[in-house]
Amino acid sequence: MARAIASKGPSLLVLIARSTSKAEAVSKQLGVDFLSVKTRVLSLDLSSQKSVRQAATELENITKAVDVLINNAGVMAVSERTLSKDGEDIQFATNYSPQSGARTVNITSAAHVLTHLRFSDHIFKGVPIPYEEQPNTAIASQMDMPELDPQGGYHPMIAYCHSNTVNMLFTTELAEMLKDKGIYPFTSAPGVVETEL
Repeated sequence: MARAIASKGPSLLVLIARSTSKAEAVSKQLGVDFLSVKTRVLSLDLSSQKSVRQAATELENITKAVDVLINNAGVMAVSERTLSKDGEDIQFATNYSPQSGARTVNITSAAHVLTHLRFSDHIFKGVPIPYEEQPNTAIASQMDMPELDPQGGYHPMIAYCHSNTVNMLFTTELAEMLKDKGIYPFTSAPGVVETEL
């Protein structure tokens, strides 16, 4: 993705990553392949609101405007219930990234079709889940995922699907809020991609 953007000759390409060493390696290679493209690397842990605010401040010091924002961060099916430093489910905190003001692409998956928004227990404490918030077992069964059946408590894939549901709902609402400004955020599900996840 960074190479595709660099090939268009942006005035500045900011790589924001949890792993700055990986981002630095990409930045270094982009500098070799695209001599005229300036890059900067910022550290960001999306699961921490303190880190998000810190990165936003650094970004404001680097550039006056962000023309395009692509959110491609994510964790998937974390095996044990894990809370972020801010007390949110780690997948919810990392995968759901509120933002506005730029052309925005939220990279997500089709996992949102499997779960509804869990208002009653979004951090998976284990309280009973009302019927309308339970996973869509019919679709899960069609996708050979019958294990998406628990009534409450933590389940790795349900937590992942839940974070995607929130991202889809957020992007839909953000598009509605920004339509008068001619800004149209959207989501993109790249399909099955072989990654470390």
